[in-house]
Amino acid sequence: MSYRYLLHIGYIGTNFRGIAKNQVAGNSEIKSSVQGAIEAGLTLLRPLNNPNLVISSRTDAGVHALNSTVHVDLHSRSGNPFTESWITFVLNKCFDRQNQQIRVNKTEIVPDTFHARFSAKRRTYLYRLAVAKRTVASDEKVNSFVPIDEIDRCYFVQDPKFDTNLAHRAAELIKGTHDFRTFMGVTPQNRVHSFRTVRYIESIDIEPGESTGNIYTKSLADETYNYVNIRVTGRSFLNRQVRRIVAVILGVAQKHVTTREVYEMLTIPSKHNWPSRLECAPAHGLYLCQVHYDDKDKEFPVSESNRAIDQIDSESQQCRNELPH
Repeated sequence: MSYRYLLHIGYIGTNFRGIAKNQVAGNSEIKSSVQGAIEAGLTLLRPLNNPNLVISSRTDAGVHALNSTVHVDLHSRSGNPFTESWITFVLNKCFDRQNQQIRVNKTEIVPDTFHARFSAKRRTYLYRLAVAKRTVASDEKVNSFVPIDEIDRCYFVQDPKFDTNLAHRAAELIKGTHDFRTFMGVTPQNRVHSFRTVRYIESIDIEPGESTGNIYTKSLADETYNYVNIRVTGRSFLNRQVRRIVAVILGVAQKHVTTREVYEMLTIPSKHNWPSRLECAPAHGLYLCQVHYDDKDKEFPVSESNRAIDQIDSESQQCRNELPH
């Protein structure tokens, strides 16, 4: 019989085409997705079934994850469950050998009633901004300082205007339940009904951030930029919705758009209501931080729990011996 496993994963999205694989793509393109890379790694366990990953949250190319989740059903040759720590070890060893920027933080055995996507109660995203403390002259922009270890990890804004009070006012407008059609990155070809674009934003927190640079660049980075963390939590999001929310907050904070325009974007939802002078915030500043679940949804009935615990995983040692060195 097969068992269901919940994998808590992190990845740097710079070299991936997103988390989801293209089902009609060639093998090389499938492996360039996070999903494809994990499924390839799971074959080292030699399960009897094909490991088909179910993702909890779609992320675009360039977007990172600190702790996202996926689930997979695996049928071992012995019929016993694989140990969670062994799955974590095998996958991380595989990613390390292939120089892939993916890591499994933790693996859990969950009941087959649990679903990585549909069991999620809410999701939290972080967007990292670094706003220059002074105006960079036009002839300096090309050579403006960006810490080497922050490239593709943070959005560097070379305009020092960032009014925190205005940013908070924009965030207050966006929070709550709205039709976010204006904030969609892609409009479906078929007719979009309003209820499909209604989302509830539980919270938007704007806080001072910090450089993650090394000791040689951190002091210069702190002298050059004010770091800002924008944390957004909601049950689900539309395509590019978080990045567009960040773009609006940044636009208001820099006085490129007004709070009145934000109000109109929310009350008159339309793709035509997106200000042409605003660009969607780049993907590389965005991180999926957490997918939140109710622990009760991950609990087994007592009888099944005892059976799973009592079974000894003979597959783990066999896979350990057969894993390439």
